[in-house]
Amino acid sequence: MGNAGSDYALFRRALLTKSVSQIEAAARQLPTVSLDDALSILIVLAEKRDPRYPRAAARWAARATSELGLSVDQSRRALALVEVLPEAPEAMRLMLLDLVRRR
Repeated sequence: MGNAGSDYALFRRALLTKSVSQIEAAARQLPTVSLDDALSILIVLAEKRDPRYPRAAARWAARATSELGLSVDQSRRALALVEVLPEAPEAMRLMLLDLVRRR
């Protein structure tokens, strides 16, 4: 396994800790963060009620719109889901994953 593989493994382990600082440090070592992985980070921010969550949620929804070619209605749905994510992380996570993986 090359350095990129070990960096990604470190990132995945950091996600399991749910430590925002560890996740951020590990993510910085990656060449790119996939939309799925960005969603995983967003979920941790929501669960931790991190004050950066609202901006991160808006950025994730914009990125999903751009990368997935979402329609206006789908974009509105993505925004609505990330808005509610801190209140119902597990349910919203499943709906967001469904939105991402359907494309």
